Parts: sequence; structure tokens; C-alpha cells
Amino acid sequence: EQNIFRIFSVGAVSNESPFYAELYFQEDGILTLATSNSHSLSFAGLEIEEGRWHHLAVVHSKPNALAGLFQASVAYVYLDGKLRHTGKLGYSPSPVGKSLQVTVGTPATCARVSDLTWKTRSCYLFEEVLTSGCIGFMYILGRGYKGLFQDANLLRFVPNQACGGGSMAILDS
Repeated sequence: EQNIFRIFSVGAVSNESPFYAELYFQEDGILTLATSNSHSLSFAGLEIEEGRWHHLAVVHSKPNALAGLFQASVAYVYLDGKLRHTGKLGYSPSPVGKSLQVTVGTPATCARVSDLTWKTRSCYLFEEVLTSGCIGFMYILGRGYKGLFQDANLLRFVPNQACGGGSMAILDS
């Protein structure tokens, strides 16, 4: 059986209910976003280099309420501040009045012995759909930023090395 590197999962507090969203890497490097057991979207070709910090952002937009069932939701994958993939994926609405739980990493119920190791620096979950500009700026802030993105002057947190090349190179592309 193939090892799965789970990044996060969202589910009901009780373990009896299905998950509402799950993001994971497979051993072959394919990133998958699943919104149910039957709805998932896989992204191949993401160049993840071992031993290097990467910024991964996944945006999954709800269908427009006016369009209702006639509009598919869209998922966007950004790697190191750049849009890499998009695709249509059914949106899994969270249940009204029930608590949700988010697990960063592999849930204990799915854990097994593996040689895979990884580190996460920060993990932010937003209810709002972030723009590509917001995601690019988050990447520029770098791995050292530990705030809530609510400061009136976020530019003061841009690392000095970013101003001389580094992650600011995203602006050239």
C-alpha cells in the first residue's frame, strides 16, 4: 500500500462521520484535495524539493449562491506564491450546528509506521477565498512570519533578504 502524507483534514468531532475535506501527498508526488470519498482532485507535477522550505496554498471556492447547483466550485493550488493548478471540485458544505475538527498531519486513526518525515512551520485556515495577490504576499512574508495578517502595516514584516531577491523574485514572473 502506498504511503500517504496527510497535510490536513477537516471532519466532524465524532469519528463516525465522514470527512469534509482532506489534503494529502501520495508517494509519487501527486497532491490530492478530496471533499468526500467520491469527489477528489489530484494535481501532478508540483516540484517539491527535499530539505527546502515551500509555501503551499490551496483555495477552494464555494459556488455562487445565486448560481446554486449549476456552478461548480473551483480549487486552486499555489506553490511558492505562484498558481500551479486549477480544477473543478464539488464543494462539501459543513453541517449546520455541528462542531468541526481540523487535524494538521495524519489523524491518529490513520497513523501507521512510515519513513516519511516532514515539518510544518505555520498553518492558516481562512473561510474567505484568498486572492492570488494575498497568497503571493504571504509567500513573500516567508516562513518566519507568525502573525494573524491583521496588522495595519504588514510590509514591516517583509524579511530583509526578500527585498534583495529571494522570495521577491515572484514579482518578476
